[in-house]
Amino acid sequence: CRQETGTIIPGWKIALPLVDFLQQEHWGSQEEGSHSAHFMQLASSLDLKLDDLARHEPFAETEEFTQTRTKICREGRFLRALGALGLGNEYINSFIFADYLKGVKEIRRRVGRDIPFGYFEAHVVDEASDYGRFKEMMRPFLATDDTVTYYGAILIGARDLLDARSG
Repeated sequence: CRQETGTIIPGWKIALPLVDFLQQEHWGSQEEGSHSAHFMQLASSLDLKLDDLARHEPFAETEEFTQTRTKICREGRFLRALGALGLGNEYINSFIFADYLKGVKEIRRRVGRDIPFGYFEAHVVDEASDYGRFKEMMRPFLATDDTVTYYGAILIGARDLLDARSG
């Protein structure tokens, strides 16, 4: 979705935080500390093979959520997409992944198995700064005569994505 959003950004200055974000969040990067590197460590510790995961059909709910998020980013107002990604995804993820992290630590404690939790910890730490980038992109729109209209579009995007998340 983040890449689709880049196609409707109204100006290059507003796009800079998103470009920075995309460079940092590039999925597949094996750089130390990247989300995908942490995920690969987690998968390996659970004896999951990436090829097996790639062949697994996504759950219908996951597919529907992904399609909705992509549609929000491709269609309609740019600020709706920012609201969906900034508030409905990055901001909310920090809370969701905090619960995941707590659960993984508890499982690790109970079973005595060294399950790496870097993937979850990275999301808890990184999502707040990622949300900050989206907030930086929203800021110029919230200091104009049309603030109410723009803020409404942002909140609609967040609401739409949160509705999709809840299924």
